[in-house]
Amino acid sequence: MLFVSSFKRNFKNLFFRLRAHRVLAPVKGSLLKLHYLILQSEWIQKHKASGGHLASGRLNDFYSRGYRFGKMFELFDFVSESELKGKAIDYFEFGVFKGNSIAWWLENRKEPASNFYGFDTFNGLPEDFGEFKKGDLNAGNALPVIEDKRCRFYKGLFQQTLPGFLKTYNSRNMRVLHIDCDLYSSTLFVLASMAPFLSKGDLLIFDEFVTPTQEFKAFADFASAWYLKYELLGAVNNYHQTAIKIC
Repeated sequence: MLFVSSFKRNFKNLFFRLRAHRVLAPVKGSLLKLHYLILQSEWIQKHKASGGHLASGRLNDFYSRGYRFGKMFELFDFVSESELKGKAIDYFEFGVFKGNSIAWWLENRKEPASNFYGFDTFNGLPEDFGEFKKGDLNAGNALPVIEDKRCRFYKGLFQQTLPGFLKTYNSRNMRVLHIDCDLYSSTLFVLASMAPFLSKGDLLIFDEFVTPTQEFKAFADFASAWYLKYELLGAVNNYHQTAIKIC
């Protein structure tokens, strides 16, 4: 044991001294992606429902061919019917874009005591995301036209708008977080900021969970740091959209 510890320490020292990062720098991004791809594959095997499309009260289409946008609404409907029926909710959407998702929730959750909060820059991504560049996914700097008085929008970076909002936020409603942040930085900030307000039974719905070094990495790091207990409720489009319940 002492030999192994000494070997590791000496290896690190030699790595730093030889500045071996210069050799590995070109592949560091690929190595990181491979690392988290392995972790995500392990996570899927651990948490997936067995027995096909619907098992153990959970929705899961893995493995299915292709991608169908409408499956996201099937996941919303499944979660709404199985976990939220008759309950007033506080629905948070991080990444509103043109408002298709929040419009669905407003239409399908009619409880007068429910609240809906949409957070977005509305002028595109603040940094690159895969093939998308900074400024892509731009909603024309315009908020969605929604007349439901239960809904409010907050324009700007999450780092700018969410802290001020949470200073006055106080509610007994069950919380549903729709996390369409795309980016690791945004996702981790949202989860860490909302952590003091999350309770048993609250729901996290990810829109880009399949990206190993972005939303998945942020959730994995958050769950590890906060010792989060949770269960998978459902996943569609091969874990692209994933719903998780806090236990």
